[in-house]
Amino acid sequence: MSNRYKAPLVPKLRFPEFRGDGAWSICETRDFLSESRNPSEQNDPSKRITVRLNLRGVEHREHRGTESTEATNHFRRKAGQFIYGKQNIHKGAFGIIPEQLHGFETSQDLPCFDFKGRCSPQWLFYHFAREDIYLPLELKMTGTGSKRLNEKTFLSLAIPAPSYIEQQKIADCLSSLDELVAAQARKVDALKI
Repeated sequence: MSNRYKAPLVPKLRFPEFRGDGAWSICETRDFLSESRNPSEQNDPSKRITVRLNLRGVEHREHRGTESTEATNHFRRKAGQFIYGKQNIHKGAFGIIPEQLHGFETSQDLPCFDFKGRCSPQWLFYHFAREDIYLPLELKMTGTGSKRLNEKTFLSLAIPAPSYIEQQKIADCLSSLDELVAAQARKVDALKI
C-alpha cells in the first residue's frame, strides 16, 4: 500500500483489537488493483457478462442473437476479478466476478481488475458499495453523449485503507450482516406464500 497522502484517518468506530493501530493509510485504487486486458480468443457472444445496477451483482448476459463478433474487442475474465460498468458505476454497477463466470467475456466498457496481494476483495467491494462513494463518481465521468468513468480515473481514486487483517475483519462482519438480512428476507417471503 502506498503512503502517498499524509492526511491521517482514524475511524470513530473500530473493532477493539485495532484501536491502538493508529490511522488508516490513504491509498489509490491502483495500490490494490491492476487492470486485466487478456484478449478473448473465442469472442463468443453466448459467454458475455453484464453488471447489474444497484449492487445486484455480476451475471451471465443473455445472448441477443444480433451481436457482431467483430464489432469490438472482448476480453477474457476470471473469477475473483473486480469489474465495473464504465457508464453506470455511479448507479452501483460493479462487483466481483463469481466462479460460475470464470472464462466469460466482456467488452472494454466493462473493465476488470486483478487484486494485488494484501487487499481483501470483499472489503474493497464494501468500500465502493457505499452510496457516498459510488454516487459521486458521476462527477468524474467524461465524454460526449454517454459519459464514462475511464480506467485511469478509477485507478487514481483515493481510498482510506486499514491493514489487511483489519480489512478482513470488516469484510467478515459485513458479510455476516448481509447473510442475516438475506435469511430474514427469505423468511418473510416464505410467510407470504
